[in-house]
Order: sequence, then C-alpha cells, then structure tokens
Amino acid sequence: KMNDLEKLHKTLKNSLSTLNSIINELDLPKQVSKNSLSIYKLLIAKKLTRGRNRSEILGASIYIVSQAVNYPVDIKKLCQASDCTKKGLIRQQKFIKKFIDIKNNLTPEQYINKFTYLLGLNEAVKTKALKEVSNIKEQLINSTPEIIASVSIYLNSDKSIREIARVTGVSKNAISSNARKSKTPSMNQI
Repeated sequence: KMNDLEKLHKTLKNSLSTLNSIINELDLPKQVSKNSLSIYKLLIAKKLTRGRNRSEILGASIYIVSQAVNYPVDIKKLCQASDCTKKGLIRQQKFIKKFIDIKNNLTPEQYINKFTYLLGLNEAVKTKALKEVSNIKEQLINSTPEIIASVSIYLNSDKSIREIARVTGVSKNAISSNARKSKTPSMNQI
C-alpha cells in the first residue's frame, strides 16, 4: 500500500508529463511551464485538486500564467491540447483564482496597445485612446485596467460596443455604464 508521499510523487510525475505535453504541443515558453507547475504544486499542497479534473486544472494553470506574463494563448487550442472543455477550463481558472493571488500587472495603456491591434484600429485612434486614458483612470477609480482600456477605445473609435466587448472580454454593460460615468465631469472639473 502506498503512503501519502509516494502518492504525491506519483501524482506530480503524471502531472508533469501531462503539463510538458501541453506545453510542447502549444510551443509555450519555459517560464509558463515552470510557473504553471508551481501553481499546480501549490494547489496540491493545499489539497485543492482532490476530485477535480487534472487536465482542466493544468490547462487553467497554464492559462492563468500566460495571462499574467502577457503571453497570448488561444483558449480553444489550449482546451484541445489539455483535452478538456472551455467551460471546464474557465471553471477551474475561476476556482484557482479564488485561492491563489496572481497579479496581472498590465496597465490600461498596455491593454490599449493590445486591443487596438486586435480590433484592427489605426495609429491615430490608438494615440487618442492613450491620451484619454489618464482622464478616464481618474473617473473610474475602482475599474480594472481592461475596463478602462475598453472604455477609452470605445470613446475614441467608431467600433461598436459589441465588437469591443467581443475582443476585450469586457461585457457590453460594463463598457457602456463606465463610458457614461467617464463622460460626466468629475469633481475636479466642476
């Protein structure tokens, strides 16, 4: 009969081989691999992997790390490589983020660069959005960098809320309500 240490070793060995196959299939950098494994080890240490799909947990760990280091990963390809559904991967990602504090250090300016590229916007729109972002930051103090960038792009481009929401991952309601807030004059401007 195996003791707990042997079970842990066997689990980590199997998980490492699964993780390496996913990383190799998607051609991801070593940094993503190491950090994903660290997250998985932390989850095992906290006994949060019990009863959960290993492939989903590993896929979610990779997705979280790739977002944190700003390395783009196609979620469909990740799901295919880790042999799980998108719904399962997102569920595990949310679960992991509840227990592990992972900082996403991207600024609204970096998101504007990323989103304007993905939306196919020209340099003039990007420049206008970057100029407006500091005013929008002041008015939307408790908003995430993604929301601030999305609002700035919405206010300075001809793209629809629906299209911006689809590309940025920010809901249409969040963009429209925050756009209304940022259009109203702040206390400093009165």
